[in-house]
Amino acid sequence: MNTKKIKKEKKQKQSKSFLYFKICIMQKQLSFYLWLNDKDTKLQKYWIVEAYKVCMNLVWDYFWWWTIHDAKWFYKHDDGTVVIENSLLIITVSDKNYIDFVENLKKIFNQESIMVSVIENPSVSFL
Repeated sequence: MNTKKIKKEKKQKQSKSFLYFKICIMQKQLSFYLWLNDKDTKLQKYWIVEAYKVCMNLVWDYFWWWTIHDAKWFYKHDDGTVVIENSLLIITVSDKNYIDFVENLKKIFNQESIMVSVIENPSVSFL
């Protein structure tokens, strides 16, 4: 086997190992649940594709990698009214303070709140 190829493969493996170590030891997994209905009008202001674009532009200012998914959020009001609302789920791993990011999401999408899930020391691997 070519020695240059072996060295390159070893370097790539070390790089992935370091990334794995950095993610597992130093950071938190953050999940942000963003509903798309406006808090005042109760109507969806941004359609899914537009919401993706807005989020993508904002997320890059805060995190170095992330994933985004569209989903349906189901809930029932106190009066029994069932609501099915489009939503986005943004997942990232970071050691940064995420409060500013959440506040910007709330402002842009006119939300009362954003649900945030934080997992300390996540176990992540690249297989």
